[in-house]
Amino acid sequence: MEFEKIEDNMIIQKNGKKFLMVMECQGINYDLMSELEKNSVENGFIQFLNTLREPIQIYIQTRT
Repeated sequence: MEFEKIEDNMIIQKNGKKFLMVMECQGINYDLMSELEKNSVENGFIQFLNTLREPIQIYIQTRT
């Protein structure tokens, strides 16, 4: 991957016009949650997505 520099934990590409950042999250056992807990998780994720101003790509990996 070609990039210009790494600054503030972000990869900066294309003359400082494109920024890439990776976030790693811990998993949760959604199936064991109550309906109220599930709704809270979903609403929190929706709120997070609504704060984003640029397109994102989500990569999900499951491990046993």
